[in-house]
Amino acid sequence: MVLKHQSLLGAGAPAGAYKGESSSFGTTLKGEFDVSGSSMDIHLSSTGALALTVDCSGVSFSLSGSNVEGITNDGCIKSALDTNGISVKSFTYSGDSFTVTLGKSIIQF
Repeated sequence: MVLKHQSLLGAGAPAGAYKGESSSFGTTLKGEFDVSGSSMDIHLSSTGALALTVDCSGVSFSLSGSNVEGITNDGCIKSALDTNGISVKSFTYSGDSFTVTLGKSIIQF
């Protein structure tokens, strides 16, 4: 899912509101990040085959190149992902957008 900055300002360090939506395999995922300094409020919700709700505030993060790091260390994020059996495959920032790839194992042995 790609979340785009919600203003007409140019690229730079992440700040402000980012929103996005993605649909795949019968699931629609909506996301909203509000970034301030080195923390963000993360709101994710889905409808369809995958039920997911994430509402976490003040999640600390850092950038290493384009990679967003540290969010899965947050207790709220970890709990929401673990409860739903979801993992963060990648989380990147590029100029005016965040790209988040989530994964869920549907077959477990």
